[in-house]
Amino acid sequence: MYTVFAEGIEVVKKAGVYTEESLVENIFKVDIKLIFDKQPEKIPDYEVLCDMVIANAHKGFTWIEEWADKIYKELSQHYAGSRAQIRIKKINPAFAAKFVDAVGIEFEKEL
Repeated sequence: MYTVFAEGIEVVKKAGVYTEESLVENIFKVDIKLIFDKQPEKIPDYEVLCDMVIANAHKGFTWIEEWADKIYKELSQHYAGSRAQIRIKKINPAFAAKFVDAVGIEFEKEL
């Protein structure tokens, strides 16, 4: 098994379902891991992975699941035959009268 990853890719963006979330900029942290059965002929470029996350955020999203799906689809175009783990956390989300360190999603899928 061969793994390539980028952790803690930071994106600052207004996004969310609740009014409070869409009024202020939110900090998101993204971790991507590509898992190959063996060392790939061409090692994925770490900076390209970071750029992919950021570019897909700038396309806009309301739900972080939408954003994750955009990232997954782009990864599928470049790294078919591997698996991807994607984790997106919204840091200190702006919920009315609630204090939460982070919320988010995490999944693993075949590419």
